[in-house]
Amino acid sequence: MTTLASLRARGSVTRTIQLQDDTNGFTPQVQVWTKSRQHWVGLGDLPGFETNPG
Repeated sequence: MTTLASLRARGSVTRTIQLQDDTNGFTPQVQVWTKSRQHWVGLGDLPGFETNPG
């Protein structure tokens, strides 16, 4: 993983933002925020949500 940022808030809360360097073990399950996608982006067979699901 590549760490982009690590932020410490008041108290003992720490937020770390990381990227997966090797995504081969992950399979997309759903597309979110499709309302703002470019017209040329295809979703394939994945279900999609225009805004936050739920």
